[in-house]
Amino acid sequence: MTSMLPRLLALAGLSMCATQARAQEAAGVPHGAVPAAAKAEPTEVHESEFPVIAMGNGPRMGKRYYLARWAEDWSAPTSSDDPFASLKHIGLGAPGRYLTLNGQLRLRENSVNGPGLTDAAQTDQFLLRAHLGADLHLGRHLRLYGELLSAQMDGHNLARTATAQNDLDLLQGFVEVDGNAGGAHVGARVGRQDFVDVSPVLFSRRESLNVPLTHNGIRLYAVWPRFRLGLFELTPTSPREGTFDDHRSDTEKLRGINGSVALDAAGGRFVDPFFYRYENSAKRWGGQVGMDRRDTSGIRLWGSAGAWQYDWTLAHQSGTFAGRDVDADAIFTRTDRAIGDFRWKPRLGVRADSASGGGSYTGGTLRAFNYGVGHSPYFADNNYLAPVNMLSIAPNLSVQPASNVRITLEWAHVRRRDEQDAVYNGAGIAYAGTENVPGKDVGRIARLSGNWSLDDHLSLSTFINYVEAGDVLRRAGYRDSFYTAVWASYVF
Repeated sequence: MTSMLPRLLALAGLSMCATQARAQEAAGVPHGAVPAAAKAEPTEVHESEFPVIAMGNGPRMGKRYYLARWAEDWSAPTSSDDPFASLKHIGLGAPGRYLTLNGQLRLRENSVNGPGLTDAAQTDQFLLRAHLGADLHLGRHLRLYGELLSAQMDGHNLARTATAQNDLDLLQGFVEVDGNAGGAHVGARVGRQDFVDVSPVLFSRRESLNVPLTHNGIRLYAVWPRFRLGLFELTPTSPREGTFDDHRSDTEKLRGINGSVALDAAGGRFVDPFFYRYENSAKRWGGQVGMDRRDTSGIRLWGSAGAWQYDWTLAHQSGTFAGRDVDADAIFTRTDRAIGDFRWKPRLGVRADSASGGGSYTGGTLRAFNYGVGHSPYFADNNYLAPVNMLSIAPNLSVQPASNVRITLEWAHVRRRDEQDAVYNGAGIAYAGTENVPGKDVGRIARLSGNWSLDDHLSLSTFINYVEAGDVLRRAGYRDSFYTAVWASYVF
């Protein structure tokens, strides 16, 4: 497999250079010229203007791009000197009819000493991911979006998985209709799509994977100036390694309702209530496999106030697992504050997280929290830990040595809530034997992350994690682990 790596690197470099060269020529930019900073462009105005940051479309990547590329608005032709400007509004001869093209290349290297917190040989993983998307608008109220993905992997001491290796498939493909009614902007999106609304801990596209998570189904929305409402019924996509063979999950589905209320006219503070049902017909808890049906209700409180930023999610779960009652809860909080008026713009913060456990091995009411389609790298970048039977406190410090560089350090102390339940990894699988040993000390996780945005298109990121196994893990035969990751991402 190692012989594939040079070809993957060559493919990435040639594709990136060729794509930029064609776009530069189309835009009249000399080959090799350095693009100037992007300019803000006008966007289409809907009848209701809810704050963009709270629309449930996920995070931005720089000034104009989103992680979810369909969230970008290129309805107005751009006069920017960005070399890819000509690809963002390709007019089709009538008002409101245009095509937008987008893409991404990402190279990533992961290295793990002590994979799975065991004495297994060190793993080294090299990943290449390529996206190509098209957003076709057929008037002001109808659009078709499609996005292809190819994901390749190489490395040492690794097993191939469908979330790392996928020759070619449809990552997203949906139809959306929208309009204005009763003072609201309303719409429906039907097809394969990513879903990053509700709470970033509970719903995630799992961007750390080479093949991100998407869903199949329908999303309805209505948006007013200070409030929005959403309904969804979705089935996760189950990836496979071949060509156009990904399919809808046979075991999982979810449906729910969520909203967001802007507490101030400036759009700085929000309250987001939610309720959803998640079903997994093949979920394992302890030695039992069966239907896990969870009704999750909760609220997300987030925003900023002066020097403070906060993001708190509170959730309660009821339902049944294999005929047993479920009663579980979780609280996820992130709070930080700007410290003084220093050049490096330091922010001091803390994450405090708690998720219930219990009943997995002892029977009776199941109290283990099920995070479903959530985001385990929120707790540890290499999926060491899941929000199940967990109590964690993690102070952190971030600095910005340059306007386009951000560095964050964090030290997490982790315990478990129920001694008779296991410790769980990021896939929600128990560390075998931890349910049989006493104690609550799970361990400590030191994390360093950095991001450097060289321009609107190219960014470099790194993640370093060291896990110090605590008493519970050591008594069950586990050890410390060290993880490093470096990636480069190029978007247009």
